[in-house]
Amino acid sequence: MVVYSSSFCIGSASQGRIKDKWLYQKFKLLLTDFGSMRVFVILFLLYILRESTCKDSQTSQRTVPDPQKAPNIQENTSAKQPLVAPKQVDKDTIDLEDVTDPRYSVLDVDIAGAPARVYIVNPGESIKKVIYGKKDLWKGMPAFSGAQGVQAYDEKCFYCITFLKNGKPNLVMVKVDDISRPHRQYFKYKSKTGCFGRGGPGWKKSTFNYVDETSALKVGSDTPNKLTLDISSPKEDDEKYKLVKEDRDGVTTHFFATKQGYSIEKVVDGGKEICVLDEGSTSFLCTVYSKGSSKLLRVDAEKGYAIIFGWYEKYSGTWTDIKEREFHDKLGK
Repeated sequence: MVVYSSSFCIGSASQGRIKDKWLYQKFKLLLTDFGSMRVFVILFLLYILRESTCKDSQTSQRTVPDPQKAPNIQENTSAKQPLVAPKQVDKDTIDLEDVTDPRYSVLDVDIAGAPARVYIVNPGESIKKVIYGKKDLWKGMPAFSGAQGVQAYDEKCFYCITFLKNGKPNLVMVKVDDISRPHRQYFKYKSKTGCFGRGGPGWKKSTFNYVDETSALKVGSDTPNKLTLDISSPKEDDEKYKLVKEDRDGVTTHFFATKQGYSIEKVVDGGKEICVLDEGSTSFLCTVYSKGSSKLLRVDAEKGYAIIFGWYEKYSGTWTDIKEREFHDKLGK
């Protein structure tokens, strides 16, 4: 039997004693006066009253939810949860995790057996930073003037490739254009970055072994079948390549992206030969930009997993090769 005071439990009968001094004195008086039954009855009633009061006090201190109000409280709490807006990036930043951004085109290709994804930035965009999810990947050097006020740098990204491993990016190439010369940079995802690996996971610039790292991502050992691509009558080949067409600002663009097991060794326009790739080189993507009678062609290829490019222009019915700077200048007009 548990004994309670008016506000808290003070003892147990199993302990063999009564700890409440007030009750102890009264029970001692009772034991010395057996003839006084009235005292016994009064003390017994007092004990019952105090026990009941203790239980009521403890019950009143507990929070008991009202079953009729609980659903409303829960509903109101849920309704007040803030709506999380989708992540936004700056106008000069692209997120390669987002394959729906209208500022660039995204195509899945096969680069000598290595699955990859190509990002082609639309002409007129000025991309100065590349991220993947929440991780910074590349940031262009800002414009500044060199000797005699000549602008030395203003780096912009216009082309990226992510090489995939198990469907996730493992290596990234960023094609950069600046005032002096176009160039490319490679980035490898590392579990540890920074000085002595103290920076945590992220992207780290890869300078010397990117060819070996790209080769290691190859799926299968079969040599790709070579094909001749005719751009005169664009149509998709379900087996060899995928054709994507876009119309933007009066320019029609056709992307010819090879599928796994195939690569392009020659590009023709009807009966006219445009280019034949060198021995050991194969193309994984050809892009044709058309506006009226003018056409531009970029051939994206690899040689030993090193990415190379060819640029061509059709003028007065004749195809000629041009410099990369000239190609970008004409494409931006």
